[in-house]
Amino acid sequence: MKVFISWSGELSRRFGESLRTWLPAVLQSVKPYFTPSDIEKGARWNSEIAKELETSDIGILCVTRDNIESAWLVFEAGALSKQLDRSRVCPILFGIDSNDLRGPLSQFQTTTFTEMEMKKLVSTINERLGDYKLAVEVLDSVFSKWWPDLFNKIDRILEEAHSDTSPIRSDRDIIEEILQLSR
Repeated sequence: MKVFISWSGELSRRFGESLRTWLPAVLQSVKPYFTPSDIEKGARWNSEIAKELETSDIGILCVTRDNIESAWLVFEAGALSKQLDRSRVCPILFGIDSNDLRGPLSQFQTTTFTEMEMKKLVSTINERLGDYKLAVEVLDSVFSKWWPDLFNKIDRILEEAHSDTSPIRSDRDIIEEILQLSR
């Protein structure tokens, strides 16, 4: 199964690289696609990306404080979601929560970077593997073995980034959005 990993910005790229190596260790049938690593030298990057967006079954978006309004993330989420009956768009939130999202990205069920949430995401991907899916007991065992590796890598990246912890959206902004949606 093809999994497209979307990123925008240096921090998000580092998270995406970590997921690119971790996912196939947990689910061997998963083939992650991550730019620029998976684009051959000399290839036209825009047509390569378009082809992968069209053929990927799952898209993982690495969403951070720095790229929360990235046009590229929104574009890739839209391209991935056009196959409504077969594709899944899975934003993983690093250092933010779902209340911080607005616009098109807010329509997708998000995953916060916690063990429980990541296990749910991996289970969702596993269920879509059809004949290649792992039995629940095997998935639990494999996830338990590989989770600490990913957690430690992401934790190191977050520590190096010295992330800003101030609120992204004000309470007023969130209340105004709720009011607009209810109208």
